[in-house]
Order: sequence, then C-alpha cells, then structure tokens
Amino acid sequence: MIVEGLATTVDARGRANLAPLGALWPDDRGDRGGDRFTLRPFSGSTTCANLLATRRGVWHVTDDAALIVRAALGAADAPTEPLPDGRGVRLVDCCRWLDFDVTATVGPDARGLYELTANVRRRGRVREGAGLNRAAFALVEGAILATRTFLIPRAELRRRLADLAPLVEKTGSPRDAAAWSELAAEIARRPAADEKNAESAAPEPAGRPRRPAPRR
Repeated sequence: MIVEGLATTVDARGRANLAPLGALWPDDRGDRGGDRFTLRPFSGSTTCANLLATRRGVWHVTDDAALIVRAALGAADAPTEPLPDGRGVRLVDCCRWLDFDVTATVGPDARGLYELTANVRRRGRVREGAGLNRAAFALVEGAILATRTFLIPRAELRRRLADLAPLVEKTGSPRDAAAWSELAAEIARRPAADEKNAESAAPEPAGRPRRPAPRR
C-alpha cells in the first residue's frame, strides 16, 4: 500500500527541504501501526541526497492536497518547527508525522530509483484530518504528473489534465483551484517525453525542484 505524503529532510548543514514522497507500507496498514516502511526517491533529488547523507527524515500524513502540489513545484512555504532533539524539522500543520531513520539502501535501479528502508523512531499526531474530496485526488494525481512529464507525451499529458480538471472545478476550494492553475501552467512549461531536451530536463519525484527544469 502506497500512501502519498510529504517529507522533510535536512542536509549536512542543517538546511531543510520539503517534498512530496510516497511511502510503501506492508500489509495494507498505512501508517496506523507499522514501524517500518519503504521510500523510493529518485537519485539526483534533494530529498534523496539528504536521506543518503543524514539517514533520517520526517514523513507526514496530510489532507492538504494543495500543499502537496506546491511542494512538488518548489513553491511551498509551509511553517515548520524543529524536532526536540534537533534531528530535523516537521510541518507545523499536518495530521500525523513520523520521525524515521534510514536503515538499509538499495539502488539506484535503471530508472534512478533508490529503495530505502525506513524505521520509525517516534510519531506524533497534530490534528484529525478534514477528509478528502475528488479535488484532492485530482491535485495529487496532477502533482505526480508534474514530476513525470519527461516520461509522458504531450498529448497524453493534456488528456490526463482534461480528465482531472472537472474534479477540481466541481469539488475544490478556491485554494485548490489556484493550486491547480499553477500546476497546469507548470506542466505546460516542462518538456514532455516527445519534446526536445525532455531527458535532460527530467524531473523526478522526491526533492525540491530546481530552475528552469525543476526536479523534485
């Protein structure tokens, strides 16, 4: 079971980074009780570099799909606070957070993916989730598309966005709508699989984007 969330990591100098990062949980338990999960960041991303360097991070469960979008685009400005032991930072506003250590590393594979085993050191609950609607689904799917434009032809990107857009229009908040507009514009700007320089501009799904060809 893969649960989409947000990860905060720090580099060797203590500089923090926020990025979307899915967590693979065994036995369909989500994060409700398990103490071990798997992360699959791409090599070259800030998140991957930080996890390999420091072997620690904080993974968050959130119901804020717009924040996931803005983190994917490198535009998130969510407040954070340091962990009590100074190991890193966590989001101030989230549903739950898990402070973890990376205990095993495999990769990268042919696509540049690492497989990292993460052990939970401690966890905290901030608030109950507000629930999800169809707009949240569309925003999360759109954020994933934004990190994979280099793998998908332009016509397919347009088709997928056209399928998702009505969900935001019908069920989203004004904040969701603004995030969707920003997301659609960024996907239009990034090279697709069938466009020149798509490979060199390839974004990937874990780390702060860089300009002008963002990488998560």
